[in-house]
Amino acid sequence: MAEIRSRANIVDIISEYVTFKKAGKNYLALCPFHSEKTPSFHVNEEKQIFYCFGCQKGGDVITFLREINNLSFVEAVSQLAHKYGLSLLPPSSYRKEKATDQETFLEINEKAMHFFHQVLMQRPEGEVGRKYLNKRGIDQKIWETFKLGYALETWDGLATFLNKSKIPLPMAKQLGLIAPRGKSGFFDCFRGRIIFPIFNLNGMIIGFGGRAIGGGTPKYLNSSDSMIYKKSSSLFGLPITRNFIAKEDQVLIVEGYFDLLSLFQAGICSVVSPLGTALTGGHIQTLKRFTSRFYVVFDSDEAGDKAALRSLEMFLSEGLSPRVIILPSGSDPDEFIQQKGAENFRKKMETAPLLIEHFIERAIEKKNVSLPEGKVEVIKEVMPIIGYIREPIIQDEYIRKLSERLGVREDRLRSLGVSPVSHHAKELSSPPIEETRLEEFLLTLMLQKPELIPAVDTVKVVEDFDSHLLQEIAKTVILLYHKEGEVELTTLIDQLGEEKRKLTMRLSLKEENFADITESLKDCVLQIKRNKFKKMKTQLTIKIKKAQESLDDSKVRDLNEQKVKLILQEKNLPATIGALLNL
Repeated sequence: MAEIRSRANIVDIISEYVTFKKAGKNYLALCPFHSEKTPSFHVNEEKQIFYCFGCQKGGDVITFLREINNLSFVEAVSQLAHKYGLSLLPPSSYRKEKATDQETFLEINEKAMHFFHQVLMQRPEGEVGRKYLNKRGIDQKIWETFKLGYALETWDGLATFLNKSKIPLPMAKQLGLIAPRGKSGFFDCFRGRIIFPIFNLNGMIIGFGGRAIGGGTPKYLNSSDSMIYKKSSSLFGLPITRNFIAKEDQVLIVEGYFDLLSLFQAGICSVVSPLGTALTGGHIQTLKRFTSRFYVVFDSDEAGDKAALRSLEMFLSEGLSPRVIILPSGSDPDEFIQQKGAENFRKKMETAPLLIEHFIERAIEKKNVSLPEGKVEVIKEVMPIIGYIREPIIQDEYIRKLSERLGVREDRLRSLGVSPVSHHAKELSSPPIEETRLEEFLLTLMLQKPELIPAVDTVKVVEDFDSHLLQEIAKTVILLYHKEGEVELTTLIDQLGEEKRKLTMRLSLKEENFADITESLKDCVLQIKRNKFKKMKTQLTIKIKKAQESLDDSKVRDLNEQKVKLILQEKNLPATIGALLNL
């Protein structure tokens, strides 16, 4: 892998797909991943990374090939190896080169996916799976697009295949693919099921879902959480549908695998599905990167109301107001598409009400609002939900509408209902913009001028960051520098999650004016430290006031002494930091 990365010049590879223009240290081009008129796609030859400031795609040369050609990790590596005349080591050799557990897990899933897919597409034993999918109205083109598979009904079809492929079976067990059989041997966990591979946004297979054919139980079986798979943030179909979501600027969230497949087959492609779990905040945050227009489908029954309420709180907390598609009782998107067609489903989408308005109407329908007690119950149910709305003007508008709907004065609503969640709460939990800019600037210095990392570490300024995200990246940078003596960007981004990776690449390619690096570093560290001292003084002032109110003279004296020491330390900050930085 190291030799492939060193031989494969990212500028040479990407220039086969775009036309570059040199711009300082970077190469600039129109992004091949989204439509744009002004170039925002940057490639840095020294760091061997690319990043688009428009659509936020970025990574190394392997990531680029995977994204542009819709390749798996192994396929992209193989393509590069062939281009540069390098021989790929077999999987067992990768492990001898101390491949990480994560790489091995991904390799195991890749092999399992190909096994399941081959059984469905080619082997006689897969006929039962082919018949089932045909009966469900799912075309073969969809089988290929989503790499659907079939798990044999035999006890150890996959286990035998993995063993012959020299795969460490205990690691396959950790992924939930196989389980121990007595004191020796393993049996397959997925048997007699249609298999749905779960891909992450990088096109790597992280888990599987399986639908039993016939009377198997449970009806749906999903991979358990692992090092590479988290149900709470993974979505079925997203790597395939995300371009449609971005292009159409909308996403439809459905419950089941077949709901998604039927919609996609019918041409409604901006769709995703959670994986055997309720919708989570992690799912919503992932999708927010592609669109702010959400549609959800819920049953028109009590269970549907509860699911709608859970998701509504999360959506509103994220500053989103989704629409809800109401289908006939007992119907799901798969059945609706098969029976009524795509055009009728699109009409449902066009007339879909906002979820919060649907929730309010349902709350009113379920209570007898002709009685004062019924109105009180509605207010207590609805007001806390309105409180999740972050925009105060919109929040006030819904309170006004509820007031008119119930015939109750607005001030009565506020007094009777549970106080709405403050729309400032989320804002106050985030660092002020100016502080974030300072911390971003310092991290940019560390990434672009790694020789400054020891000085930054000496003054322990990263511990004073307000942004947890920036702090985690900076800590990783420092650890990597101390371990390797340098910060190789491709090595760094391999250790980061997707959000951190994108931010790191953006800052690495950001054009900054470092006219006087030492002064820039000193000023930035000094300001971050001063911000920290300012907050500490404010906290002490509040404590002093409370101690005075409780007539605790001893505590007041102690707190005042702490504040005086803090003021003196702040006064000496320039000299202290200058000495530590040796400037």
